[in-house]
Amino acid sequence: FTLDLNGKTVTMSETITNNGTLTVSGSSGTLTNGTISTITNSGTLTKSGASTISNTATETYYAISNEGSSTLENTTAAADGKYAINNSGTGKVTVKEGTVTANSWAIVSNSTANTTSAPGVKVTSGTVTSTASVGIYNGSTGMVYVTGGTITGSTYGIYNKNDTAGLITVTGGTITGTTQQGIRGHSGTVSISGSSTSITGSTYGVNVVGGTATITAGTITATGGPGAYVNGGTLTVGTNEATPSVSTTVPSITGSTYGVRVESGTFNFYDGVIKGKYESDTGYSISGAPSAVPTGYGIKKTHTETQETAVLAKYYTVTYNYSTNGGTSATKTTASVLQGTAVDLTPTATKSGWSFVGWNTSSTATTKLSSYTMPGSNATLYAIYSKKITATVYSYNNSSSTVSNTIYNTATSASLTLPTIENKTVSSVAYTGRGWSTSNTANATVNVASGGSVTLSANTTYYASYQASIEATFYYNSNTTSGSLTVSTAKASGT
Repeated sequence: FTLDLNGKTVTMSETITNNGTLTVSGSSGTLTNGTISTITNSGTLTKSGASTISNTATETYYAISNEGSSTLENTTAAADGKYAINNSGTGKVTVKEGTVTANSWAIVSNSTANTTSAPGVKVTSGTVTSTASVGIYNGSTGMVYVTGGTITGSTYGIYNKNDTAGLITVTGGTITGTTQQGIRGHSGTVSISGSSTSITGSTYGVNVVGGTATITAGTITATGGPGAYVNGGTLTVGTNEATPSVSTTVPSITGSTYGVRVESGTFNFYDGVIKGKYESDTGYSISGAPSAVPTGYGIKKTHTETQETAVLAKYYTVTYNYSTNGGTSATKTTASVLQGTAVDLTPTATKSGWSFVGWNTSSTATTKLSSYTMPGSNATLYAIYSKKITATVYSYNNSSSTVSNTIYNTATSASLTLPTIENKTVSSVAYTGRGWSTSNTANATVNVASGGSVTLSANTTYYASYQASIEATFYYNSNTTSGSLTVSTAKASGT
């Protein structure tokens, strides 16, 4: 039977009951009932065209009450009273384009049909809207299967009844719970995937209480609470792979308080990014620790002034190499560090007679790293050592000074330039500097010229060596003044 509304408004006082094949068409027009349900379908119902099936009854009646198979294509099903579509038994409702609207629940499904090939409710496109309650209510063990379209409830986008094991499978589309939750999975099973999937709630984006939820793609957001909430159930974010191929962007879960809050139950984190608030030096991306992460991975958290972000990062090994530059030990020799996090630079190393400078990725460096971020591979840090070589010099009247140079790592000697020795006059005797000697005895061997350079491997003391010319006149004749005769002049030098 085909009913072409053809722009007409048809008001029924009785229900149209279909046990066969019924098509309601028309590019405009309205089929309505204000007393009881407009259509009861146990067969095959197809609604096409832009015309409307509506119901204005204030009791528990529907625009369409379905136990068979109902397909809505580019059409409108509206209930000004309470419910737009009721689905029960093994009924199947498919929304393709068009609009389903109601003041209360837009679609109520108590169907047991629970496979993706034949679900209780399937939305591929179009709009399902409740202006005062739930977009789609799943009250039995059946499946709500969403591949596209927009589903909006003033309280919940999609709602699983508390005591049933209903299924909610989402691979695309936009789902919004304006004042409560995007998806309330409760004790059922929720599966969310699809890169274009967007789920938004106020108190929770996705809520699991006693059931399970698996999120492998899409964007989950809560504007007034946790992005995902678990109390007694199991939440799995990402895919557990034998050989992990971890994504740090998909899926994305964001909450205005916690990103993910686990009151009790199990939280498995295998892929994605989770964001929560950050305030007073405390982050709220994840409450508690996940029950499972990929092998060899951990959670890396970063933050801005207002938001903390948690992603998975792989552990790599940093080796503290103390021996290449001659050291004998270190307070730490290896550590496992998450990629992209800060490496601990506080361990120290020991080399006899040398000072420990710090750690560097270059074994020939002469400075330490002030910070180091773990790369995406194993890394080696080398201990840097220093040693100061000092020459202490003593000059006239035991005045002293030092000259030093610092060597590093495997160096064995340092080059130093000693001062220029100043000439001195003492008791009218003029002394000139001979050079620097390691001995302070008279006529000592000069080891370094005045102002000269020397290569040292250890601290050394030098003494300034001076010389003077002294002229002596000798008298004979018993040192008398008469008949005296100068017979020779001699010169001597010393220190």
